[in-house]
Amino acid sequence: MTKKKLILKIIAGLVSVALIVLILFITNSFTGNPISAAIANKNINRYLEDNYSFVNDLDYKEQKTFYNFKFGNYGKYVQSKSSQDTAFYVTYNRNGGINDTYDDYVVGKFNTYTRLEKEFDSVVEKVFKKSFPYETDILIAGFSFDENDRDKLTLDMKLDLDNLPLESNLSVYIFSDKINYEVLRDRLIEVDELMKNNSLQFKNYSVVIRQPRSDMKDSPRDESLHLFDFPVEKVESEDLITVIKDHQAQWEIEHEK
Repeated sequence: MTKKKLILKIIAGLVSVALIVLILFITNSFTGNPISAAIANKNINRYLEDNYSFVNDLDYKEQKTFYNFKFGNYGKYVQSKSSQDTAFYVTYNRNGGINDTYDDYVVGKFNTYTRLEKEFDSVVEKVFKKSFPYETDILIAGFSFDENDRDKLTLDMKLDLDNLPLESNLSVYIFSDKINYEVLRDRLIEVDELMKNNSLQFKNYSVVIRQPRSDMKDSPRDESLHLFDFPVEKVESEDLITVIKDHQAQWEIEHEK
């Protein structure tokens, strides 16, 4: 073997090793590695035993530890077997630090809030699919929630449609060939009637009238009319179009600030 061929062979070998190292580095960056995962799992389990033994039926020993490549840490999702709202994340970072979301998710009632909101949204969506005659683009039935609302919720409470624990708001985007205030008014009234006929309570409606999907391709811009956070009691106003215009104008001024 000539000296030149030997040098080329050595270079090729070094390049191959470098590529392997690079692939392992990239893989490790996105998926972590088994050794670190085992260490994280052991420390997370010990942390849970030391700090959360008071939580009944907490299921974590068999739960898989996952790697979060965005933050470069390992985590585990733990769930009580007897309480659907008692669930939270524990994370273990490279420096050995451990954090958890128990205070926010469980004590702070975030799990309860999100579960109830999801159940409520599902009920409203079924009503629209069954009885609303117009095509909708976006439909969101949600609750207003901040730290002052935590005492209104209890862990694992059932959704009571007759006595909602939080203020509810409905947002619906409706397709229409005509974009004008008459259509917006009529759809708002129909939405309100549909909700009341199904005993669904809301504080505010947000209704947007927009072009059908087929028209959007041929139009340089998406034509629409917006009405945000409109109080339910105003739907019965005598001159509803004027009330809608005044409300939206005031809403835009407040939100520009």
